[in-house]
Amino acid sequence: MARRLGAVVDINPDLDLLGVVLFGVNRAARRVSDTARAAITDDLGSPDALFTTAIRHAEAAAQETRDRGYSPTSSN
Repeated sequence: MARRLGAVVDINPDLDLLGVVLFGVNRAARRVSDTARAAITDDLGSPDALFTTAIRHAEAAAQETRDRGYSPTSSN
């Protein structure tokens, strides 16, 4: 992500990163989350852009939205 941002900023110098949100995180996968946070902090050089809140993965909720046709991956 840091490399992509660097490449895009060359094209549009007014672009700035507001922050990074972890998503698809299982609440029980603490080690995975911690490793991802450490890698992002290393890439960005600071933890300041990393939001503390993560968007967790909830398979039951995802399946329900697909069943109701709310997701672009649904067959409805």
